[in-house]
Amino acid sequence: MAGIQVLLQASFNGNRIINLRRLSREDIFSRIESERITHLSATPTFYRMLLPCDRVLNSVKRITFGGERFDPNLTPDILQMFPNAKALNVYASTEVGSLFHSLDNRFVVEERMASQVRIENQKLLIRKDLLGKIRHADEWFDTGDRVTVLSENPLTFTIDHRVKDIISVGGFKVNPHAVEDSLRDCPGIRDARVFGERNSVVGTILRAEVERSSQDCTESEIRAHLVTHLQSYKIPRIIDFVEDLGRSRTGKAIR
Repeated sequence: MAGIQVLLQASFNGNRIINLRRLSREDIFSRIESERITHLSATPTFYRMLLPCDRVLNSVKRITFGGERFDPNLTPDILQMFPNAKALNVYASTEVGSLFHSLDNRFVVEERMASQVRIENQKLLIRKDLLGKIRHADEWFDTGDRVTVLSENPLTFTIDHRVKDIISVGGFKVNPHAVEDSLRDCPGIRDARVFGERNSVVGTILRAEVERSSQDCTESEIRAHLVTHLQSYKIPRIIDFVEDLGRSRTGKAIR
């Protein structure tokens, strides 16, 4: 849906669209420079692929994050790479379209939307009126996102995770995004993907795939870092080093 929105907006404005899909990091930089690209709209996974920040590209004026959970740690490096750009984090869903936007990971519900949004047991609910012609029996639609409320007036919250992403490990509930954040904080790691894998003894174990920015980064160093940041049940049992993390057609990390 976000892709359709970009296509329609560009068409109505008479803008060119430059396809960067499935290009290598170096080819993406070359295309941005040669085509003088001004706007980038992509997932956090795409922007992580551009790191480390080792060049400056001045043509880009607007960067939009969407399609995945936002990573605020990305913004400083990306804006260093694109010093003339403004960044925008967009929350949207297939059922509703674009709902909120922010300069970081905090969303503020505007007064005009106050009656259309509700938080219940950390669940983000929206009134069915926003679903357009989609039929829905209940008054409120569960987006599937869990949030942390920062203030009530105005309603301000951050997105924590999607319910379906939670992994049960030995009776403990693990948010894979939090584990991935800790992995990315480890020196020498560009990106990481954490997922559950069936195990005959404990049912499910955590497995991580890690994309390194430095080949000097070792598994023992990673585990030493994780021990100081996570409880033991959140530390992946298996850590694999990969050249490239799996990504979907829309640029999202594959779980």
